[in-house]
Amino acid sequence: MSLFLGAETQWRTAGMSGIPTGLDYGAVSVVAAARGLALDAATMAGLKIMETAALRAFAEMRED
Repeated sequence: MSLFLGAETQWRTAGMSGIPTGLDYGAVSVVAAARGLALDAATMAGLKIMETAALRAFAEMRED
């Protein structure tokens, strides 16, 4: 959770629309290193789960 929150400004977006398409994993690795967190397979799997949930929530907000 700490890594996900630390990377909250590292979303890639679709062109001028600003619609989030996913996290910039290069930037996420910098955030992880700065926080002293291992970016191993388990951490990435958890991050991807949170990323997917956030993308779904963003899509639902656009539908309203």
